[in-house]
Amino acid sequence: MVRVIALCSILILTNLEVDGGTFTNVPPKDYNRRSGLHDCIDRFYSNTSFAPRPGIYNGIPVEPGEYSAFAAIGWTRSLQKVDYLCGGTLITLNFVLTAAHCSINGEQKRPDLVRLGDVNLLSDENDENVQQIAIKRFIKHPAYKASRSYNDIALIELETDIQPGPFVCSACLWADKIMDFDMLTVMGFGTTKIGSDMSPILMKADLPPLQEADCKDQFPINRRIAEGIKESQFCAASPNKDACPGDSGGPILVNLVDPNPHGLQKLIPFVTGIISIGTGCNEGSIGLYTRVASYIDWIQNVTNVSFDPKSCARNTECVPFYKDVSSSVQRPKFAPEYHVDLMNDKSKNPVCAGALIDYRHVLTSYECILAEPTFVLLDGARANITDITNHDDLAIIGLGQYYDTRPEYFKTSGPVCLLKKSNVTNFKILVSANDPENHQRLVVNALVMPDNQCKPGFICTEKEEYLIPETCVFQPGGSIASHIRVGDNFNIPLLHGINLEELSCGNRKVQLKAASVAHYYPWIESVVLGHIVESLKREETFRQHEYFRGDTCLPASGGGLGRCVPADHCEELLKDHRKGLVNIRTCLFEGDQPIVCCPNVYL
Repeated sequence: MVRVIALCSILILTNLEVDGGTFTNVPPKDYNRRSGLHDCIDRFYSNTSFAPRPGIYNGIPVEPGEYSAFAAIGWTRSLQKVDYLCGGTLITLNFVLTAAHCSINGEQKRPDLVRLGDVNLLSDENDENVQQIAIKRFIKHPAYKASRSYNDIALIELETDIQPGPFVCSACLWADKIMDFDMLTVMGFGTTKIGSDMSPILMKADLPPLQEADCKDQFPINRRIAEGIKESQFCAASPNKDACPGDSGGPILVNLVDPNPHGLQKLIPFVTGIISIGTGCNEGSIGLYTRVASYIDWIQNVTNVSFDPKSCARNTECVPFYKDVSSSVQRPKFAPEYHVDLMNDKSKNPVCAGALIDYRHVLTSYECILAEPTFVLLDGARANITDITNHDDLAIIGLGQYYDTRPEYFKTSGPVCLLKKSNVTNFKILVSANDPENHQRLVVNALVMPDNQCKPGFICTEKEEYLIPETCVFQPGGSIASHIRVGDNFNIPLLHGINLEELSCGNRKVQLKAASVAHYYPWIESVVLGHIVESLKREETFRQHEYFRGDTCLPASGGGLGRCVPADHCEELLKDHRKGLVNIRTCLFEGDQPIVCCPNVYL
């Protein structure tokens, strides 16, 4: 079914590095047991360690220097191990604002250091921009009680002043209790969902603040806020974004423009709140924040610094390092981990795009094959192209190596699952694009609309906003995808379509045509499983009757794949055999019971 997509906003992408193997020459042990593409989620995402996109729930990575005031608060376990369990905000050269409940960890120990300027705790890239300073004092608000979430605010005094620069500098404080902002930004190194590990990557998400009445109605009263929501607190929530455990103490802020007539216009971060508690870390959850404006006098008394908004924006040591509004927009990073670059030896830049859809297959457009790609890159890892199958406007590339699913490797990549039915409407998706000048990857946020304006088998897009001309083009072979939640697993990628042609993202009325994955699902599945058929045929040259119940097998009459099941579970096969229409292959015997190779068409 055809859908119209209204495009909303644009995000910037960079390749992520994989810690461990991405491709291997050895197929997984159960590779030949696969009988369809329906098992994608169980096969590739049953273990949450494979779930992509770390950080704030449904957040996106922060660029180095983008939020230079963010501080990670750490507990040192050993010389090589620091637990960063809370966040904070640098508000002077030697004070960090955080939550009072971050004063101790689960072992009743106090934090001992603050790390600033880092956006990836697992990588030493950009570590020359990092400043790590010991904590001198942790000062909780005098009215804070550990059993409650009221007055959940604290100041950390550092042993030494930070050295202000583009990657580490202070933020201002929003001193007005009235906040007429449509959107605020929250960030942290916290978990991506309840029960998951902390994110090594600093993530951010945009959340709209709730009206006071809605906050009181929607946030459930519990023992930590037994007296209800107070004026010194506020709520923020989005249907599919939230702060999570480990984000505590971090800022929720707004970027404001200083229209300085005597100098460059600057974009200044103003902290409006501190992450305190929430109703969860998933779709529909609500965050409760400590309102900074309620504590300005206390903060100024402790720090001996005035936080007048105008003075802060123009008179601090950090003014030279705040972003110029007239400079290039600092667009956030995001990683469609299934995205592959199609390459050849004639060019150092990608010649096209595609999407990894299983262990060794990449779905792309037929136009991309005309560019003669010879290998692909997934998160910087190379796999050679061995075969290509095309049909209509699509093509499937076979790789000479297999995607490595071994759990000992931390994954930022994984195959995208396929949308089998195209009856999805009002659904947020991501359309692959790039910057034609520097070939940097982009994605354009989109919304699937119910009106059909394309021919069957296609998806049409229509932008809501204008973009600067020649800054963005939709990639042929690029993906139209979304991320879904299944059970406790978040952010499972789901492919809706493949871009068919290169078009500018700039004009509002440009429509991007893409082939619907649901329309071509049977063909895609037949190609992927066809390789398994050939693999099984090769194996049968060397092995005889080594099948077990549940194994994928080759039916005696050909025609694709089957599964080894008890004979009485494949009655249609037995009926056709009695009519002399088909032969039966026996996988094995379990006692006197035959286990037969039942063709998938009978199952």
